[in-house]
Amino acid sequence: MRQLISIFIILCFGMVHAAEHQVHVSEDEQKRAWSLLQEGHKLKRDGDLAGAIDKYELSLVADPGLNAATSSLEGAQAKLAIANWAKAALPAECRQTDETAEIELLLGCATDHFSIYGQPIHPSIIEALQGWISDGGHQIVSVNVIDAQESNWVCCEDITFVESSGFFLVNEDEGGFFVYKRIGVTESGLHLLHTVQNTGGSGQFNSIMIVSVSLDKGLQQVEGAEDVMVVQPLNDRLLVKNLGYISLGDRWDGRLSVEGDVLVVGQDEGWFSGREGYEDKGYRIRIEYP
Repeated sequence: MRQLISIFIILCFGMVHAAEHQVHVSEDEQKRAWSLLQEGHKLKRDGDLAGAIDKYELSLVADPGLNAATSSLEGAQAKLAIANWAKAALPAECRQTDETAEIELLLGCATDHFSIYGQPIHPSIIEALQGWISDGGHQIVSVNVIDAQESNWVCCEDITFVESSGFFLVNEDEGGFFVYKRIGVTESGLHLLHTVQNTGGSGQFNSIMIVSVSLDKGLQQVEGAEDVMVVQPLNDRLLVKNLGYISLGDRWDGRLSVEGDVLVVGQDEGWFSGREGYEDKGYRIRIEYP
């Protein structure tokens, strides 16, 4: 978690520093930068992320203030990191990006690796299930990840893999962030996700979200007889369902593990540890679910 905080601070400082640092660029260099940017886009479309990154970096050398090159570079780097994660973490069958894959394969990849279409289930989906910090209860209970993963809802929010901590991250427009990683699966088949939510201030609110993965059928209109329309359960859906969550607290930092149906929460070594009146030696939570 401390590594995650450090990365976030460095990213914020870098953006502010870049905005303050203005460099005069000749018209020829601006044209060269734009040409390199377009070459990078072509390589990215062809699937050569490493080559695209090289072009974007060269574009920024020519014109450090070209925002399109900066955002393109960050996006390509994020996609390459996810691709490398997939190669290391997923079996070949779960690295398929084909949206026509059999539903049983999608279920297996989601159940075993919490992934779909060769990617981790998008952090924005998990964030939506968790809801706002200011709200209580459960507003959004489940999401069909088959359709949501590649939807316009999450299309423009690149997933960042923080290799040092294992978290998957998305940045927020207001300057905050949301991250999660799967801690493990209980004996009864529930997935335990460590989430951290920041809304732009100093607070970093840690929770354990308890979710299930299951198949479902959606209704679809089909041809009927004469003037009677027919709606039948034909659409396969893969649901990630929020069953509840456990609050760990602001800027909590400790070890988490799963033993059977028990979540083991280690001693808090975060921001508030060691302060007068604050004591957290760790604890165990049995999760009972039918």
